[in-house]
Amino acid sequence: MDEEWRVSLVDFVRPAGGKPVSAGTVRDLLRSRGGAEVSVTGGKSGIFLYAATGDAAAAAEGIAREVLAQQGLTADIHVERWDPSRRAWLPPGDTPAGELPSEQERRHGRKYLHAAGTVIAALFDGIGNAGT
Repeated sequence: MDEEWRVSLVDFVRPAGGKPVSAGTVRDLLRSRGGAEVSVTGGKSGIFLYAATGDAAAAAEGIAREVLAQQGLTADIHVERWDPSRRAWLPPGDTPAGELPSEQERRHGRKYLHAAGTVIAALFDGIGNAGT
């Protein structure tokens, strides 16, 4: 699975007087409801749901909110997308990695700009020489 999207659940809060719920229990509930499109991991820093698409990540976020509500918990929930060029998880509104030009596209763009610059320089040379 190409895991480009992540839903992070961190800073769990249980209302005063609520029954204790372990992060492992929440993780297991998320695994059972996440389906094949979402993988779930957990650790000391939180629970993470990974998905290949933005739609799958949005569905995972909804499931996470439902599971937390059922368990009487709240948490900070963040949806992020992996940007390989920056090697960082970024909010979905930042430039997605899929919209960044590939190396081949950048080389083509540089060649095009170089060729265009050569044509423009030749035009200016022709205009400059026409007056002499």
